Order: sequence, then C-alpha cells, then structure tokens
Amino acid sequence: MVLYEKIKKYAAVLILLTALQVLMALISVWADEGSLADKLAIRITGTEGEEIISAWEGDNHELFFFLPAYADPESLQIIMDYQDAVCLNGEMLTNGVECGEIRLNETYRLTYTRGRREYETTLTFLRSDNLPAMYIDTESGGMDYVHADKDNAEAAIMRLYLTDGTVDYAGGLKSIRGRGNATWQHEKKPYNFSLLQEAELLGMGRAVKWVLLANASDSSNIRNKLVLDCAQQFGLEYPPDSEWVDLYLNGDYRGVYLLCEPNEIHEQRIDIGTEQTFLVSLETESNMLAQNLPYIKTESGQCIRIRESALNRDLLLKIWQSMEDAVFAADGVDKNTGKHYSEILNMDSVIRKYLLEEIFGNLDGFRASCFFFFGDSGLLCADPVWDYDKAMGNARDIRYNITNPNTFVVIREEDWEGMGGQWIKQLAQKQEFSIRCYDVFETEIYPMIKQAIVKRVNEYVQHLAGSHEMNWTRWYGLDKYRPLADECNEIIRYLFDHVDFLWSVWIDKNEYATVSFLGGMNNVYYSVEPGECVEEMPVEESTETDEFLGWYYRDTDMPFDPIKPIREDTILYAKWKPTIVGEVKKTAKYSTIVLIAVMFMIIVHVDSKRTRNCCTDTNAKRVAFKRIIWRSI
Repeated sequence: MVLYEKIKKYAAVLILLTALQVLMALISVWADEGSLADKLAIRITGTEGEEIISAWEGDNHELFFFLPAYADPESLQIIMDYQDAVCLNGEMLTNGVECGEIRLNETYRLTYTRGRREYETTLTFLRSDNLPAMYIDTESGGMDYVHADKDNAEAAIMRLYLTDGTVDYAGGLKSIRGRGNATWQHEKKPYNFSLLQEAELLGMGRAVKWVLLANASDSSNIRNKLVLDCAQQFGLEYPPDSEWVDLYLNGDYRGVYLLCEPNEIHEQRIDIGTEQTFLVSLETESNMLAQNLPYIKTESGQCIRIRESALNRDLLLKIWQSMEDAVFAADGVDKNTGKHYSEILNMDSVIRKYLLEEIFGNLDGFRASCFFFFGDSGLLCADPVWDYDKAMGNARDIRYNITNPNTFVVIREEDWEGMGGQWIKQLAQKQEFSIRCYDVFETEIYPMIKQAIVKRVNEYVQHLAGSHEMNWTRWYGLDKYRPLADECNEIIRYLFDHVDFLWSVWIDKNEYATVSFLGGMNNVYYSVEPGECVEEMPVEESTETDEFLGWYYRDTDMPFDPIKPIREDTILYAKWKPTIVGEVKKTAKYSTIVLIAVMFMIIVHVDSKRTRNCCTDTNAKRVAFKRIIWRSI
C-alpha cells in the first residue's frame, strides 16, 4: 500500500505540472495586449474602389505597409484604433490622417506609448511596381478555418485591380480552399478558388476554377512562370496561362502569387471533349492514400491519379499497363495486345515533355504532378506542364540536393519505393526514342533555348522588381534580402550549364558515369568521365542518435573507395548505426505516456479491490466504479 500511495502522489504531481503549463499559457494570452500592427491600417482609394490594408510586423517589431502598384500616396489615409500617442518622425498620428507627404521605400521612426512606457520602432511604406492586386475577403473575416485543413472551403468576395486602379473583376467566390502536397506545409500557402460563374481574369480564358500558386520554395517566384511560358516553344499543346498578382487576404498582404489556369478538361483549358477521354497525373502513392484520392497503380509501381475520366478504372489501367509492358519489352511490343509502345504513346508529345523536364532540371519530372491526357488520337499525350518550383537547381530539401547542372535529373536513381518513373528510364534507353529525342533537341530546342531564357528572365526582372522586395520582406526578412537579378542569374547559369552538359552527352557523344549518393541527409548526384574519380563527396555528420559509418556500394555492400577510378554508373548508399543514445531514445519514446497509463491502471486496480471488499450489491458497485474513474482522472 505504501507503493500505491507513492504512485498516486507522483500521478498528482504530473497532473499538477500539466495544469500549471496550461495556466501559464492562458496567462500569456490574457496578458498580451496585442501588437501595434493590429491597430494600424491604411485606406487606399483607387479610380474604381477603396481597400483597407493592415500593417505588418516583422521579426524585429518593425512595421511595414505593403502597397499595390496603383496606390497613390496622395490618396492614402492612416486608420488607427489606438488610444495612446503614436508619432511618426516626431509628428502625432491621428485616425484618418492623409499620407500625401509620405515617401515610398523610406524608413520612418515610429514611437508610441502603452500605459506609462514609450516604445520605438520603424515604419516603412513599400509599393509594388507592375503587378495587379487581388483582394479576397472570406465570409468569416479570417483564414483560420481554411488553413486548419486543406479540404476546408469558405465563401468569399474578390476584387482584382489592374495597375492603373481599374477593376478587372469584382464578385463572389463560391469557395477558396488549400491545395498542393508539400507546398501546403509552408506558411505561405497555395489556394484553389472557384468563381460563382465563368469569367475572364487578366485576359485568361473564361472559366470558374482558378489556382493561386504561392511559390514558397522559390524565392525568385519565376521558375513556374518561366516553364509555363516556354512550354509552347517546346511544342506542347496546352500550357496553362498565368499572371503574377499581389495577393491580399482579408486585408493582410500575403506576397507575390501566380494566378494560373488549372489543368482541367475545358474548352478554354484542355480542349479534348468529354467522351472517351481522360486527364491523369503521375503521383506518389503515399500522397494518394493520405488524401484518399482516386488512382490506379501499374505492376511497376507507377501511381496514376485519376483527375477526370470518361473511362472506368479497369479500362484506364489496361491502357497504362499495356504501355508499360510494351516499354519494358525488349522488342517494344506488348505481348497481350500486340501493340508497339509508339502505337500507345504520342511519341512526339512524350519526347518534348521529356526534353522540357530534363532541360529545366525538374525534380518531379515523370514522378509527380506530371500530367497526361487521352483524346481523339487514341494515344497517351504527355501534356500539359505543371509544378516547377523545385526545378533549375532549386532541389534542396530533406531528400534531395540536385543543384549540380552536370548530371541527369529525370532518369536519376532513387532510394525509396513509390516514386515511379521507372518506365521513362526504360523508354529513354530505346534507340528509336533516343534518336528522335536528340534530333529534336539539336534542331529545334538548342538553337532557341538560351536566347528564349535570357529574354524572358530579363523581362521578369523588370516586371517583378518592386513586388519581389515586398514579397521577400514579408517572408524572408530584409536582413537576408537578395536582389531578384542575383536570383535570376543563378537560374540562367544553371540552365546554360545544364543545356551544355546535355549537348555534350547527346550530341557530342561524350561519355559520363553517374555516381549516386543515396540515403544521406540528401540524395546527391555527380557525373564523372570514365577513369576519373569523384572530386567531392557529400559531407555526412554523425548525430546524437545515429553514427555515420561511411559510403558503401549498393551492389556489393563494400566500403566506397574514393580514389578508385569510376568506370560505370555507380550507386552508393549511406550506412548508419544507431548510437547508445539513439537506442535509448527509441526505447523511451513513449515512456511518459506508458508511465501515466500504468499508474492509471494501478490506481483503478487497487481501488477496485478496495471497493469489492466493501461493496456487495450491484448498485453499490456501479456507484463505486464511477467514483474510481473520477478519482483516477
């Protein structure tokens, strides 16, 4: 019984500590009087409307007003809901004061009192240059519900202003909701929205459904736009139209977004009709399962999301499986149907899509967000394009570091199942495919691609400069600011070097061996001339829980010899060994939960024994059992 009483005391202490933590959190909320940014806003009067934009507070408590391109300082008014004194460069601010003397991009000294204390910070007015401004006000007045779950949708009202202040669109939204997979995890989130009826937006075709891409992984904001704009020059049929906007949600500036046409079967989008047609995309199975989305899966493990389809699943899978069987067959013929892969695939479409994905170095090329449609031709067409924020040397995340332009991206090796893309590797090795692919690259793509890239990127720099500074300040902080020109120069360098690498392999027939380092902090790839050694290896460091043992050959499980010349494609993997701390942490991962559960069961068990000793009738036992539960809780 002594042990029992001690356990009850320990349980009480744990519960008390938890209660104290909750109480401290509540006290901190109650004590928070709110930021000055919550009390300041600015009214913008344009030629066809009036909008109110909230102030934004940076990490160092500096304040900003992010103004749209059409904002005229003469038409600005400060809106202030603050009882104590606020001064701008020593002059008292009052509610409704006009800002005609304000100079853009200049930092002002802002002082304010709260109670008996005086505080000092800065206020800066930044203005966009050339982008339309989109305002969306949700029915609830906030984004908490939409952001709580990607499937949550809310009605809203939208206004879209051109750079001269005229209204391009004003009306209700049936819904705004989240979108994306990895991109949804960012604080700067992407959205889908639907108009109440079809309408043109910024000159793009009339439709109901639209997409706002956040480009949170691409601080330049140009990668998606560049590929969508170049797709037509690659000979693809249905590239989505897109335009940048400055987005304001419920008066809060959210940064530069790319307003896009979604990929859908529609007369203004993918105009293939709705009879005996379908639109699908290659995806990872884990994403399909997590979101309960409709898909089929081939024998090679390729997962295909069903976007729109007039065909049933069995027929759709039959077409895809026949294509794969033909591609994997030595003679290129599906033994079940007798069809060659060129009778199932639109070869011109696949070749041009493959060139686009490889030239732009797309991490997800033929793996995820890779669309195909099936139309009147009765062939699978690799079109339209989508999702390039991790392209052009920007593939730096928890799994990949594909920043080296002198290596292949689309046909790289993987170290985990479920990525798909196996069939495109097989197809790329077919002589018929490679001959036609290299010819299109040499005669059509290479002569125009560098000039096209430079022309478009230079136009983007001029167009985005002002909004880039606002977006960077909002999401990255001015202390880390990089001019858009510097970011774009990195993109150009990667593309030029990567295109030259492809020319050296495909046209000059120089031989390279690919060395794949898999299973480390990132997957890293290098191309090495046969007989040469790898100049550098990824640096992996042991952690508290795992010891890095070195790089090992995947086929022999022997340690990698860095001074041994590379003669062929080589796959290496990182070997790790759990440390003692790691083993302990794995064992103790749920120790707190287990301890509380055990104590709960002991208390219930002991009290129930006590109760059985003193209770005889059924009703008394029920009452005693309720007492046991409440006492334990």
